Amino acid sequence: MKCAPTASCWSARRPPCCRWRSAISCSEEPVLITLHTKLERAARVDGQLVLPYDQREKCRLRAHLLSGEEVAVYTVRGTVLRDGDLLTGEDKRVIRVVAACENVYMVHCATPLILTLCAYHLGNRHAQVEIGDGFLRIRVDPVLKLMLEGLGARVELVDAAFEPESGAYGGARVNASALLHLLQFASPALPIGGYSYSQGLEAALDAGIVHDAGSARTWISSCLHEVMAQWDAPLFWRLLKAFETGDSASVDLWSERFLASRDSAEFRAETVQMGYSLGRLLAELGIADVAGEAGRPTAFARAVDALVIPHQEALLAMLFSWAENQVLVCVESVPLGQVAGQRMLLSLRPDIEQAARHAMALEDDAMSNWSPGLSILSMRHEAQHGRLYRS
Repeated sequence: MKCAPTASCWSARRPPCCRWRSAISCSEEPVLITLHTKLERAARVDGQLVLPYDQREKCRLRAHLLSGEEVAVYTVRGTVLRDGDLLTGEDKRVIRVVAACENVYMVHCATPLILTLCAYHLGNRHAQVEIGDGFLRIRVDPVLKLMLEGLGARVELVDAAFEPESGAYGGARVNASALLHLLQFASPALPIGGYSYSQGLEAALDAGIVHDAGSARTWISSCLHEVMAQWDAPLFWRLLKAFETGDSASVDLWSERFLASRDSAEFRAETVQMGYSLGRLLAELGIADVAGEAGRPTAFARAVDALVIPHQEALLAMLFSWAENQVLVCVESVPLGQVAGQRMLLSLRPDIEQAARHAMALEDDAMSNWSPGLSILSMRHEAQHGRLYRS
């Protein structure tokens, strides 16, 4: 494999005016391609970016595609690009990262015990290690080579791609800016009316289905697994991916399906009103435009895309916001004390995580909005006397 030209990393302290300019000068010549968002999959690939590992560790760098085009890479601090990762930017071109061949030490051992000892002592020295089937790979380091040979290993210099193990707790953390954006736009306290809806829970309270802390938690957990995880969350996940890849046809498809799935007047009015309010808020803040009669999932997914918020965290935030709103209804209407409400919300954390995992793995054909009991309660709520909530 032919290695790419060495890329030079930019200074993290470089002023914004120079962010996409040369590391050496502040030339006004624009970079043709900027890459800042990772994709999980894509229908097409428009180019390849071949980088050695020390460049794939950096969050800011300039490099060249195999085609010769210059690119600027700007990722969340702590991100490590792996062989096969897909990157995109404003122009929606998709670039595949390829691990470049480089000089590394290949460590071979005569027995599994010696291999284990070598791995242990390398880890004890915080060395980056790639673990393969019966071998280890490390950076070129003569001191470590002597140590490994002293343990009985055979060390040879080879030309190969280097993919060391990631941390045991893996994954880059959400940066502060993305986290604050996520907290802001997932909050039911936003002026988009989320706190004024109970989503059928007030009708369940009136019918006596929910009457204390235990029945309230059962209701929320059931709706989370049987409704949110089966339809709302996987549909939101698909909207996130559609916005990420610039697939407007899929955005329209899932938006229409979500609106069509609102099978009571209240449920439809709720998502249309919240989607409109959130879309208007995004436009007034200069973040993004949300066209048409979009429901709240579409508007929220548009915000996530515009603010480059990680998708898994956005999905968890959406589910947590829904659960928090349900708990708040119970605190006011069961009624529950504030401590009891917080205790219930904490106890729902495993349910929220499970619902998110299920939503991300669910196939299109397995999605379902079949929830006749909830639909009937929503229809009854339309004529419920003395109600506090709009749904």
